[in-house]
Amino acid sequence: MPLSDAAIRAKRSTGKLWDGNGLYLLVETGRGGSLRRGWRLRYTLHGKERLLSLGPYPEVPLKRAREKRDDIRRELAEGIDPAAKRRAEKGARADTFKAVAEEWIAAQAKRLHADTLSRIRDRLAKWVYSTLGAAPVAGITADSVLASLRRIEAADRHETAHRTRADVSRVLRYAVATGRATR
Repeated sequence: MPLSDAAIRAKRSTGKLWDGNGLYLLVETGRGGSLRRGWRLRYTLHGKERLLSLGPYPEVPLKRAREKRDDIRRELAEGIDPAAKRRAEKGARADTFKAVAEEWIAAQAKRLHADTLSRIRDRLAKWVYSTLGAAPVAGITADSVLASLRRIEAADRHETAHRTRADVSRVLRYAVATGRATR
């Protein structure tokens, strides 16, 4: 029998509440004894049973969980592995300029003073992330960097533009070194 929101809210013990077609709500005891609820989808691919998380309840309501289940079932029918697709999307998000910059800053924590790292992070956040932060690091061109630097110069902050150019250059060299950009 399909689930209802009332049945979900009434569940006060740990266990699984099945909805159908592999979708269920896993109820677990969290920290402090509170109950955590999360959607899971059980499916079979190439003869192996797999499990995929669809998000926590109530952030992902019952209707949305069913929509996600149906979307994943359509992908499976087309031969697409939903877990592999999710990993690829996550990897693509990790190759944005902002993600690579934050990774570079974390890698420099042993070499540079905390104040220096803070200033670099602040410069990038204020002047660069708004224009280049979401861009794939492999697709960043000299023109796009120059456009960000022109904004800083337009604010009559020439020294800041010079330092920001050096910071962006270091991040892009790190991206090349880690194989996420070619130039």
